[in-house]
Amino acid sequence: WQATLKPFGSPSLPRSAPTARSHPCFEHELLAAGARDSMAGSGGGKGRGRGGAVGGGGVRKRGRGHGGGTMVWKPKEPAEASSSSAASTALPAPAPAVVVKKRLLGFDFDCTLTVRHFYKVFAWGYAQGNLSAHPHCRYFAEWCEEQKISSKMEGCVEDDMVMDALENFCQGAGEAGFREAFREVFLGGSARIEMVAAWLAKMQRQGVEFAIVTAGVSASV
Repeated sequence: WQATLKPFGSPSLPRSAPTARSHPCFEHELLAAGARDSMAGSGGGKGRGRGGAVGGGGVRKRGRGHGGGTMVWKPKEPAEASSSSAASTALPAPAPAVVVKKRLLGFDFDCTLTVRHFYKVFAWGYAQGNLSAHPHCRYFAEWCEEQKISSKMEGCVEDDMVMDALENFCQGAGEAGFREAFREVFLGGSARIEMVAAWLAKMQRQGVEFAIVTAGVSASV
């Protein structure tokens, strides 16, 4: 025991000090250390030294082994939790639902959705027979002249001016004639209609709803 402590720089024990052979506690500790070393060691020699150290790939506590290697004692690290393996097998979290916020977009009708004032052309110009009542009446009169359709209302107004004017015009030009006049004179033609329709469809896909805000008669619109 004294010879074992000398290589580590410890002074020799006095003669009266208890040794491993004379003290049961030291003997028990030495035997237990030797058992741990022999279980942990791996390598070439048997590794039985005076202090219970093992050689080769063994673990050295005290003393010198005979296996040709010197090892440093390291406590065994606890096994890592299996959270990583559990996380790999766990199902992915569902993606949050996309909530589309609905918005309301209001349009004026005359000179916004239309390029010319629909109400004033029919209520002031066509119904009253006064094509100079508004500058936009001139474009309507030119189209009617090309189509050989009367640009002035026949008869008198009985109920609502604009509604009576539209009914009278449809009777003379037919529904197809009214549709053509509305597209060409008031909506700006096929190219503008396609452009506005594409933009409205795009906004509708984004959750936008539409409304028409007008001081005119809603039935005529």
